[in-house]
Amino acid sequence: MLYAVKGNRRLRIDEKEKDKYLAMGYDVAEVQGKKLKIIEVATTRTVPYAKHKEALGRIAALEKELNELKKAQEKGGK
Repeated sequence: MLYAVKGNRRLRIDEKEKDKYLAMGYDVAEVQGKKLKIIEVATTRTVPYAKHKEALGRIAALEKELNELKKAQEKGGK
């Protein structure tokens, strides 16, 4: 049995309704043991701007570190 989950709403759905609920912003979950486990995330899910900005900062820092390591490796290889 599948469930469409959004916020505190949990609706029982059939396999054929899954795509419709994903498009409406619901996650799709199934029962495993006594808990619901998300098996597909809504296609309309967005990331808050603060988290996006944080991720961009982290990516920039990692790219800088990678470039520094490549330069160090090139110096060591010569």
